Amino acid sequence: MGSCFVASPGHTYDVHAALSDGYWTTDVHDVDREASVDEGDCLPPRLPGTEARPSDAVLARPPHPGTGFSMALGGDIGGDNLVSASMSNGDDQSLDAGSGMYATIGASLTPLWLGDVVGFGVGSRIGIKYDSIDAKNGSVHLARYPFSLWIHTYLRISERWYLNVAGGGHKELSPGLSGDGVAADVQADFQSPWGWMGEGGFVFAETWHTAVGFSLRYTKISYTIAGHALDASNIGFGLTLYLNP
Repeated sequence: MGSCFVASPGHTYDVHAALSDGYWTTDVHDVDREASVDEGDCLPPRLPGTEARPSDAVLARPPHPGTGFSMALGGDIGGDNLVSASMSNGDDQSLDAGSGMYATIGASLTPLWLGDVVGFGVGSRIGIKYDSIDAKNGSVHLARYPFSLWIHTYLRISERWYLNVAGGGHKELSPGLSGDGVAADVQADFQSPWGWMGEGGFVFAETWHTAVGFSLRYTKISYTIAGHALDASNIGFGLTLYLNP
């Protein structure tokens, strides 16, 4: 962290560090004038071929996002209908192969940056996805464990905002239906071959070590059981917290 300002002869200055929006800055106050002093680029130019001086140090830019760990929450809709139920109050509910709420953890690496504008990397995540139909006398549950591998790019659109686009393979581990109560006989275990996913959204680098992402994702997958294929493709929205080292 450095500071540069033009001083007036005979004046006393108070310089201290201040934390603003997750970034350390300096605040310079002219004690005699009882006013803040504007900081600026007041260092003289360095001659070509000369060594940099300690006083030439400037604040480093925030680290690029995309390298570290992540936690995400979201929901998906879509896919073939697996179970339908009519409730005593007249409502109809359905359980679709691609629908449900999910929670995931992940890791990513973005080692390649072109200047300070575009970054390229890879990532993965795994979690749990769940949906159900619930009634007083029974319920049916659909659970699976989604796993994704992808390549991604980050495009800086402002000081701390980035456009994030990703695409890659997706697989759902151990998808299965189970029931209880009057639906205790509902039991089915599916197979899910590899499919693919595409995702796009925005990432806000909140501090040097945290970022928040908002994304829209489409996933193309299917389930199979006893030789029959079911479409489990879905579209969903997610909120992601990134933790960067």
